[in-house]
Amino acid sequence: MIVDAWLHGSVSGTYTSTALQQMLMMVEQDRSALTASPKLLIDQRGAALADAAAQFSQSLAAILSAVERADDAAVRTQLAAIPFRRAT
Repeated sequence: MIVDAWLHGSVSGTYTSTALQQMLMMVEQDRSALTASPKLLIDQRGAALADAAAQFSQSLAAILSAVERADDAAVRTQLAAIPFRRAT
């Protein structure tokens, strides 16, 4: 992930912030599409997916804020709280 590269000093804060802003925009577009359909929200899986997207947006926003403050400890804390699996 781009944030790992920032933590290791491989990319700039500006580059990382721009990438995170784009990711946040894409997640929000997907979340908006999910919440626009009452049929999906009625379904338990659709509602759970919309909730997960909202949580991920909040996490991305917090990571973006921490990167902009150059607060690597806050970035690491936020990353540790995201329940994801790395690609194998």
